[in-house]
Amino acid sequence: MATAKELASGLTREDLLRLLSYDRETGDLVWRVTGHAGNPTAGARAGSLHKDGYTYIKIGRERFAAHRRLAA
Repeated sequence: MATAKELASGLTREDLLRLLSYDRETGDLVWRVTGHAGNPTAGARAGSLHKDGYTYIKIGRERFAAHRRLAA
């Protein structure tokens, strides 16, 4: 699996699905791995809710709106 730095420039939907899982009951994205973007723990909710109402996730140096990447 690629590291966060390697993914930062060319993050694909498939890369995200290796790093994150989607909890259908809560609608949350959850980390599958430990050690990305501020050292989250596997099983922890990914991203943070921004004042614009969207959840943003940072992987490496790239920050993205969760709904944009997963819907692509």
